[in-house]
Amino acid sequence: MALVALCVLVLLSVVGPAVSDKHSLYYIYTALSKDVQVPGIYEFTALGLLDDREIDYYNSKEQVKVPKQEWMKEKMQPDYWEKGTQSRKSKEQWFKVNVDILMQRMRHNQTDLHVLQWRHGCEIDEADGKPKFLKGIDEYSYDGDEFLSFDDDNMRWIAPVPEALQTKRKWDDVPILNQYTKGYLEKECVDWLTKFMEYGKESLRKHSKPDVHALSKKSTTNSDKLTLTCLATGFYPKDVTLCVRKFRTSLPEHLLTSSGVRPNDDGTYQLRKSVDIQVDETAEYDCYVNHITLAEPIITKWEGPPSQGGLGLAIGGALAGVIVLAVLIGVIFFILKRRVAFTDPKNLTVLEISTTSVKVQWEKALGGIDRYILMVSPIPANGARQIIVPSDQDSAEINHLNPGCLYNISVVAKKGSKQSQPATVQATTAFTDPKNLTVLEISTTSVKVQWEKALGAIDRYILMVSPSPANGARQIIVPSDQDSAEINHLNPGCLYNISVVTEKGSEQSQPATVQATTVISSPTNLKVVEITARSVKVQWEKALGEFDRYILVASLSQANEFNPGQKIQVPSGENSAKIDDLDPGCSYNISVVAKKGSAQSQPATVQATTAAGSDTDSGRGSNKSSNENLSADFDASSDSASRSSGSPCDSVGNVNETTTLLRSDAKVYSPPDEEQRLLR
Repeated sequence: MALVALCVLVLLSVVGPAVSDKHSLYYIYTALSKDVQVPGIYEFTALGLLDDREIDYYNSKEQVKVPKQEWMKEKMQPDYWEKGTQSRKSKEQWFKVNVDILMQRMRHNQTDLHVLQWRHGCEIDEADGKPKFLKGIDEYSYDGDEFLSFDDDNMRWIAPVPEALQTKRKWDDVPILNQYTKGYLEKECVDWLTKFMEYGKESLRKHSKPDVHALSKKSTTNSDKLTLTCLATGFYPKDVTLCVRKFRTSLPEHLLTSSGVRPNDDGTYQLRKSVDIQVDETAEYDCYVNHITLAEPIITKWEGPPSQGGLGLAIGGALAGVIVLAVLIGVIFFILKRRVAFTDPKNLTVLEISTTSVKVQWEKALGGIDRYILMVSPIPANGARQIIVPSDQDSAEINHLNPGCLYNISVVAKKGSKQSQPATVQATTAFTDPKNLTVLEISTTSVKVQWEKALGAIDRYILMVSPSPANGARQIIVPSDQDSAEINHLNPGCLYNISVVTEKGSEQSQPATVQATTVISSPTNLKVVEITARSVKVQWEKALGEFDRYILVASLSQANEFNPGQKIQVPSGENSAKIDDLDPGCSYNISVVAKKGSAQSQPATVQATTAAGSDTDSGRGSNKSSNENLSADFDASSDSASRSSGSPCDSVGNVNETTTLLRSDAKVYSPPDEEQRLLR
């Protein structure tokens, strides 16, 4: 029976440090979903604890509430035990029903073991000789996790898990029951506690000295070392000082293995602490114990060879009982662990990354869990986000992230309030690509480009510039806060491939690209080097860069559509040309441009006037005759003064004002195609 008490105490962690002026009364009920076939473990148990000492007990096999202290047997009347037995039987049935309800709500099967526990009671302080209420506890746990608890101050129920919300709402909807619970914890429980303290004052307040044992054995983890154990047992009250010392200096607690203060069968307590040492260092250590019952501390040294039988027989019957209890506690924990415990998720890996999301996957935790929790936080930390993932999944996509940012990602398995160790990974989201790379300005040796900035934390932009066809490439680094750049030192008239990427560390985005052709450079210093009556020879400084040819144009200074001038194509390798078939004594505008495909440079220009003289050069007469006939057609209605006043440059190069003031019967010249269009 004491086994169940200890099991429940361990499971609910109700055994803790006590101060002599503080007292507690708790009732603990434990119901299993099925019989585990372990001696001393029953489907239903109930026990009362006064200052952590068992005062009454009930199990589903005997189905009788019995006293566990002599003073309880003496002071409490038979009807107290009869009514207590009926109450425990009623609660046994209530627990069976509620275990089934919770198993259905949690969607748990009948194969595994499940545990429902209820603990309620109160604590008081008697520092001034009068009982003062400290706190009341009324709480339920399922499979070792908190399920529902009563908030005594606010008189309401707290649901730490979603599955408990239904019960919380139902119970809170009946305020009178919450008032009763508060009244029981603060008054009725305190009354029973003080009554029991009075009944058992001689036994409860009886002080007992500790027995101290210095034990040694070979270390189970390192065969070259010795495990020293300092054991104090049989003491009451439970406050005790126990130190393992080296050269009379206490070792820090983090170097020791401690059992914590635990109860013995007789209501006293025990505590042991151990440390691993080198075999030849035993003489340097001692065990120091102090207790309120001692006139002076007990100091015991380790002597003699290591024991071969664990803690040995020197501990006595009380400790032997504790060892048996520890073994049985291990049994029940093993049974519960098959259902309650779970392994950690492992091997959290990144499957996919985009600019705003990361998809991760992990190896599932083994055991019954409720859910996975993903935690996502940027680096450097600036808040964290939690994502709940169903227990049957092993991957998740984390969205709404910022591009180009480093994130810490962890996943834990959870069951109720219990949580596994995390599996962790880091991931950097992709940064966005720069977009819409466009050409803003072009000159003969430079191109200015602009783009839409990439989103996310990046280090820089990289511009790549290469001529087409490729003949090497040039890289330009642009700060991350800029969205344009001017590319200089280019060759005129060349086609360039230009791309821009974002870069963070060694990672690059996809490029945005554009092509641009630099402006063809102009020939310069166009000058006349030779003039005759019918020709002009010009010369210029060559254009720079790539181009196909020069185009030389000579037009009369008063040129019109009937005499647009002469156009001469000059190979790109030459820098001079002679223009023939000009009219004597006429002023000409001469220009030269460099051309590549349909693109051309800015012109270089010069003016030249042919020399006055004979126009009998070969081929010139027929052209002039044709021009004269044309002129005659336009001037048919003009007087002779008008005709005789025009120079050769005017008659050939211009349509004078009379051309636009023709009589209705005058013959108008137009090209054949134009005549047909007008006659339709």
